[in-house]
Amino acid sequence: MMKDKTVILVVDDQLQNVELLRAHLVPRGYDVVTAASGAEAMEKISGNQIDLVLLDVIMPGMSGFEVLAKLRADKKTQRIPVIMITAYKEHEDRLKALESGCDDFISKPFDRHELFARVKSLLRIKSLHDEADEARDYAEAIVETVREPLLVLSKDLRVITANQAYYRVFKTTPYAVENVYFYDLQNERWNIPTLRNMLEDILEQNTTFNDFEVDYEAPGVGRRALLLNARRIDREGTELILLALEDITDRRLAEENIKKLNADLQHNLDELASANKELEAFSYSVSHDLRNPLNRILGFSDILLEGYSDKLDDEGKNHLDRIIKNAVRMKRIMDDLLHLSRISRKGVQRQDVDLSKIAASVVAELREAQPDRGATVDIQEGIAAFADVKLIEVALSNLLGNAWKFTSKIKNAGIQFGTFKEEGKIVYYVRDNGAGFDQRFSEKLFLPFHRLHSEDEFEGTGIGLATVQRIIHRHGGKVWAEGEPGKGAAFYFTLNDT
Repeated sequence: MMKDKTVILVVDDQLQNVELLRAHLVPRGYDVVTAASGAEAMEKISGNQIDLVLLDVIMPGMSGFEVLAKLRADKKTQRIPVIMITAYKEHEDRLKALESGCDDFISKPFDRHELFARVKSLLRIKSLHDEADEARDYAEAIVETVREPLLVLSKDLRVITANQAYYRVFKTTPYAVENVYFYDLQNERWNIPTLRNMLEDILEQNTTFNDFEVDYEAPGVGRRALLLNARRIDREGTELILLALEDITDRRLAEENIKKLNADLQHNLDELASANKELEAFSYSVSHDLRNPLNRILGFSDILLEGYSDKLDDEGKNHLDRIIKNAVRMKRIMDDLLHLSRISRKGVQRQDVDLSKIAASVVAELREAQPDRGATVDIQEGIAAFADVKLIEVALSNLLGNAWKFTSKIKNAGIQFGTFKEEGKIVYYVRDNGAGFDQRFSEKLFLPFHRLHSEDEFEGTGIGLATVQRIIHRHGGKVWAEGEPGKGAAFYFTLNDT
């Protein structure tokens, strides 16, 4: 708290001297506190915030020299300026007063102008000391709040002080650190030639160094990775070194973990590339080694049906018809699997796409294939996306094709393609009022070969929705479905636009 006035303590056993000093000082704006003895002076100092003491040398009981000795022995009062008032005029007596620790002296009888000048000068010096003390205390408080260890080294590289973080991290005490040669700390673990050279250069060449990495290991501390930063500082005309030690052990461990994860990722990528090559080989096998025999089965079955139908009874024709249907279905399954495999490997080439236009084209093809269908299809205008045009066309073909298929057995069939916003994202949907499905099995819809309706009810291979899911996931989106038996189904999907 700031004081309104400067407080001066006048200590003299002669009342007339006290009153004379008071008469000079009070008009100058000073607060004056008085004491008639050394003992009373010590009481007044302990109970007041004294800025300066005018102290008589000869007093009964405790002399001025004894009062001065007590003031200088106490850290709380050793910086209070003291002017001794003495009748001594001899050089030896004045020298004794100065050697005892007084800051100045005046002789009785004193000149008031000399008194004012000496008081003003010492108060100015005290103010500068107070400012320096406050700055030092502020700086030390900041240092203590720093979480990283800090050391202050003298010019000869001895430790002047350390913050609490240093003692905590290195499991040591001020007794084992202060005034110890830096290179002798912790059993000479800092005695590193390169570090010695850099610290010596700081004072000789006024340089700094940053991010000097040290591997440190000690009992109770363990192995630590540290970054050292140092620079020269001047404190009251004294050259010092501020040395900061940043513990980067966790960062190094994280970097090592990242390297390991990257290595594992690269290994997985290599395995994936190998698996993709095997998948390509399998696809080639399916495309050539399996489809060719299947085509022969279909070819010879057609020959039997056309050239030898008159030699087959109804049961034989029925068996042959079933062979052809299953072979056709098997061929369709293989085609769908190959298509799914290609989609999984194909790169995503994004561009601005008009989904409304694509949906209209898909529906036009469906109507052309079944011109007798009278389904109502409502396509929202202006639906756009940033997507791979070929892949998204496959997804919409499957979704709209399913809606077309599962509304084929009802009157007034209705299909919708539109969008809405949810949590700031665009959600696309294809909705119909067809056969629907049991919501409990909605997650299984997207599994390959998993169908909720029999082949007799609705034909299909069970690959279409798995293909849709693969395409949507490759766009960074998600797909889900809602339905109810006999009341239709709705399929929703999102697309990550980046």
